[in-house]
Amino acid sequence: MNTRMTLPLAFAVLSLAACKPDPVTPEPRVDPPLVLLSYDASNQSAPLLPGGSYEGAIRLSALRLSPFAGGTLQDVYVYIQDLPASATLKIYRGAVAGTPGELVYSEPVFEELTANSWNQHVLKRTVVLEDNTEYWIAFSFAHSRPQSVLGCDPGPASVDGDWMFDGADGQWRPLVLRTSGQIDINWNIRAVVNP
Repeated sequence: MNTRMTLPLAFAVLSLAACKPDPVTPEPRVDPPLVLLSYDASNQSAPLLPGGSYEGAIRLSALRLSPFAGGTLQDVYVYIQDLPASATLKIYRGAVAGTPGELVYSEPVFEELTANSWNQHVLKRTVVLEDNTEYWIAFSFAHSRPQSVLGCDPGPASVDGDWMFDGADGQWRPLVLRTSGQIDINWNIRAVVNP
């Protein structure tokens, strides 16, 4: 049974759809020395967002990345429920006033995506993790009608696990704050680091 809960988001509506089983790909795993960094648990659902442009991101703080300084980001996994009209994987270095800083990697990924599945993107250019620097791993997408695109876990949200940019207001804010605590999740975004 597919149950939907509807909640306000700015002037739009979003909801969390009941989770569908993941028959296509298993949970992402890596073997040492690679390290998988994320805030999420297994996929539970995906917020239903009105037509528009969005970015869902996780913020990896300088403290969290300190053991991996000098290492490289190698891959990124995202769970996609419904295919959007367009999609780009982005990596930002640093932050400015609580928002992502310099865009250091941007690659269209729509052609790589499979619906209701974990999707892996192997970085086409090396991104070296600088010491004392945070990185934001973002999945940017757009669609013209309401869709559930970027997967999430059941929550509760970690401090840096649910950042969202909404093109309608041009702001980065945690999803839990955008929905006054009613949607309390972490994005299914996972970064693979080669230390």
